[in-house]
Amino acid sequence: VHSDSNFGTIEQLENISIHGVLGDQQAALFGQGCLTKGQLKSTYGTGCFVMVNVGEEPILSDDGLLTTIGFSLNGKIYYAVEGSIYAAGTTVQWLRDNLQFFVTSDQSESYLNHNGDANNVLFIPAFTGLGAPYWNSDIRASFHGITRDTSKPELINAAFNSITYQTKDIIDCLARSGIKVESLNVDGGMTTNNTFIKQIANLLNIEVLVPENTESTARGVAILAGVASKTFDLKLISEQKRANKISSIVAIIGLINVPIVKYSVEWWNTLHQPASIKLTGSSTIHSSMLMPLMLMFFVLLLYCALIFLMKYKTEIIRIKKKNIKRI
Repeated sequence: VHSDSNFGTIEQLENISIHGVLGDQQAALFGQGCLTKGQLKSTYGTGCFVMVNVGEEPILSDDGLLTTIGFSLNGKIYYAVEGSIYAAGTTVQWLRDNLQFFVTSDQSESYLNHNGDANNVLFIPAFTGLGAPYWNSDIRASFHGITRDTSKPELINAAFNSITYQTKDIIDCLARSGIKVESLNVDGGMTTNNTFIKQIANLLNIEVLVPENTESTARGVAILAGVASKTFDLKLISEQKRANKISSIVAIIGLINVPIVKYSVEWWNTLHQPASIKLTGSSTIHSSMLMPLMLMFFVLLLYCALIFLMKYKTEIIRIKKKNIKRI
C-alpha cells in the first residue's frame, strides 16, 4: 500500500477521507521537501534522526546505518538511509534539570561559542548507550579532559558539541556509502538555537537550511494527504521558504581557527577509548585492561598466601622436631 493511497474514511468526522500515512521521520523527510535522491534532513528533538532520500533503489550501508522506505508518491517508492542519535534535546534537558546550569533551554545559547571551543573538554552523551553508527548499549555518559580551569561554559559547549559530532559521524558514513551531502535541512526544537546551527555548518562545512515551519513531521504528512486528494500542490514543500540559510565559515577562515573541527578528531579517539582511568603523567589504564589486572592481582595474592602457608608449615615442623629432641 502506497503512502498516498486512500485509506478509507472516518464516519465520526463527517466521512473525512485519509489519504496520507507516513512514519515519524519519513514524514519529516517529506515535509522538508527531500523529494529527490541525495536530499537530506536532520531532526533535532529529544533525539536526532538523520535521513537521506536515496532514490528508487535501496542502498545498504556497511557502517551501521539503516535502510528503510522513505515514502511513496504517484506510484513510485523512494528509499531512505537513516542514522539515529539517542541523545540530542535530552542532553540539553539534562544540563537544565539535573545540573541546573540554566533555567530554560533557550538560555543555553548564551554560553555557546560560535567556534565550539570547549577548552579541550569532550562529552560522550551515552546516557542509554550510543546509537548510529556505534550501536553500543554498554557505554555510559562521561566528560573527558576536565581540569581545574574547567567551568560551566566549557561543560555546556562540550555537551552541544557532542550532538554535532554525532551528526558528523553519520554524514561521514553516508559519504563512505557513496552519498554526497552538499547541504543539510534541519528541523525540530533545537533549531531555534542559531549558534548551535552555526556549529553544525562549521563542522560539516556545508550549508544548513532552517525552514520557516520547523514542525516538518506534521507538515509533511498533512501536505502528502493534500497532494494525494488533489487539494494541495507539491510546490508547498518543494519550493517552501527557508527562515535561515547558514553557511560554513570554515572555508573562509581556515580549519585551524575552528576548534570544533579539531575536537572532532579527539571525539573519535575518545569514543574508541570510552572508559579510562587517568593516572599521573601520561599513563592510562583502560576499562578493557581492568579485568586482566584484577586477575593478575588475585593470582599474586594467592601466590603470597601459598608461600605464607608453606613457611608456616615448615616452621611448625621445625618446632615439633625441636621438641622431640628435647624429650
